[in-house]
Amino acid sequence: MSRVKSSAYGVLAGLIFILIVTIIGAVTYLHYDYDPYLIVLIMQLAYCSGSFLAGFITSRLYGRNGIISGLIASLVIAFVCVALNILFGGRYITMTLIITVIIVIGAGMSGGVLSLNVGKNKTV
Repeated sequence: MSRVKSSAYGVLAGLIFILIVTIIGAVTYLHYDYDPYLIVLIMQLAYCSGSFLAGFITSRLYGRNGIISGLIASLVIAFVCVALNILFGGRYITMTLIITVIIVIGAGMSGGVLSLNVGKNKTV
């Protein structure tokens, strides 16, 4: 499968995962009314998990270059993270956002590397 097609499938899966976690977090927030800072943590976990999933699927479909495949997918997820923050949180770039973007990129790259090393019988 080509790199573009595998990246599109991986990013789509990651964004769908982020959307599902966001909806679950919003519904539970409306029902239980917990601390608003917990929403920030839930969103950061959703971004990181979605990026990991996107990198994993992209690299698994492409079949090689796990770090590069995961990086490409995680950069799209990081762009969505920054765009949503600017759209809903104001036009401020905070230190939390910068750290979240770095962690999202790292999660996508580690997902790409892990996908190529899972399920293979390696002898040491």
